[in-house]
Amino acid sequence: MFTIAMVTEQVRPGQVAALAAALARLGHDVVAHPRDPDVSVNDFGRHLAEQWRQQPPDVVHSHSPESGVAALLAAGDIPVVHTFHCLGSPADQRLDRLIGQHAARSVATCSESVFELLGIGARRSRVSVVPYGVDITMFSPCGPIAPRGERHRLLAVGLVLDHRDYDTAIAALPHMPDAELVIAGGPEAELLSEDAAARSLWKLAEHFDVGDRVKLLGGVAHQDMPALLRSADVVVCTPRHAPAGTVALEAMACGMPVVAEPTGGLVDMVVDNVTGRLVPPRDPAAFAKVIRPLLANPMVRGAFGAAGRDRVEARYSWDRIALDTTHAYHRAGAVPREPVVLSAAH
Repeated sequence: MFTIAMVTEQVRPGQVAALAAALARLGHDVVAHPRDPDVSVNDFGRHLAEQWRQQPPDVVHSHSPESGVAALLAAGDIPVVHTFHCLGSPADQRLDRLIGQHAARSVATCSESVFELLGIGARRSRVSVVPYGVDITMFSPCGPIAPRGERHRLLAVGLVLDHRDYDTAIAALPHMPDAELVIAGGPEAELLSEDAAARSLWKLAEHFDVGDRVKLLGGVAHQDMPALLRSADVVVCTPRHAPAGTVALEAMACGMPVVAEPTGGLVDMVVDNVTGRLVPPRDPAAFAKVIRPLLANPMVRGAFGAAGRDRVEARYSWDRIALDTTHAYHRAGAVPREPVVLSAAH
């Protein structure tokens, strides 16, 4: 099994922590090395080098531009695998370019991101695609369902409220008079009235005369998200950029059909006419044309939802993501200290 040095900006609940836990379940020894934002990259690199001289890991896995550079400075002959969660600002992209050219293995989170990595100088032969995962126990078809009314419910979820992520769905509502759009994300509900983005969405809804059918919930706690997803008839994903696609994964894990614009990880996750529908971007009429038949046919919604759950179980559980990550470690040249048998990737 591998001894893995997991290097990132901070240790917190989320994708990196879930991956580390899944790797540990497979029997690997995972040691977290969180970087304090107040510590310079060079100082952090020297700190890591000192630790690794005493207890060298089999592989280093970094998760941010700063941690990636520090890992490269410290690793010496130890293979460094770096996950590009997203390409950031021009300043970060200079670091991304350095990492992409020198890491033993670059990991993209979706097929679309591979082309971005090639654009910063990464070699295709040294790039693996390992998507984000989802907790298939927490997010499942069975469990509590959030209260809802009689209208068909379209649900959209995001970390922030940006009208560019929701304007297509709002503009499509006049074509779906029996549907409501529920948007979860942004500040807490009691702070929405002071939020400029929320006011922009309300103004857009009034412009299309659907103000009574657009509901902003504000931020929803992670533990409450499965019940909210189960309350939807269709989960809609129309972000400008979605390398992670976690909302779609969580919806599919809950057995919900997903209608998405083909961007980022959504292209890989949502199989058109199998687990949901992919719609042309920024086209409200096309969006409504696709969703109306779904709202009218619960059997099709159920079939899409069941297929989505099957796909998540097979491809996006954290145990599967951890297994795919160990394949990337092997391709980076890491040698486990004990023999390990890996099943073939699907």
